[in-house]
Amino acid sequence: MKLYNLKTERKSVNTKRLADEIDTCLQEAMSDIFRDPDNWSGKDWFIDLTEDLLSELAETGQIDQWDVVCDSRNNKTSKMRAGQLNVIVAYRQSDCVNTTQLLYTLSIKKDDDTAEEIELEF
Repeated sequence: MKLYNLKTERKSVNTKRLADEIDTCLQEAMSDIFRDPDNWSGKDWFIDLTEDLLSELAETGQIDQWDVVCDSRNNKTSKMRAGQLNVIVAYRQSDCVNTTQLLYTLSIKKDDDTAEEIELEF
């Protein structure tokens, strides 16, 4: 059972298939890593796993630049304590000009059906 609600957003997607592949891998990892509803202790592990995935895609020539942001640049301490974690995964496909962004907002569930609504700030 997921202990959080997940909101996703995509910006400037070049290839839907690649975005879907990355998104599926990341959502599976989130469901395995973020099991403790009281803290985000798996955050660093998730970032490492995401960077490894993007590195593999770079080695196969599918992307040539990437960044994973999940720190004080997009997460206020107060909101993390309140149960929200924001993750930005940005990558540029080879031979493309624009950068695709996959935005994730995880909100810890307060009970079985609801999660606290927190305004997304990027």
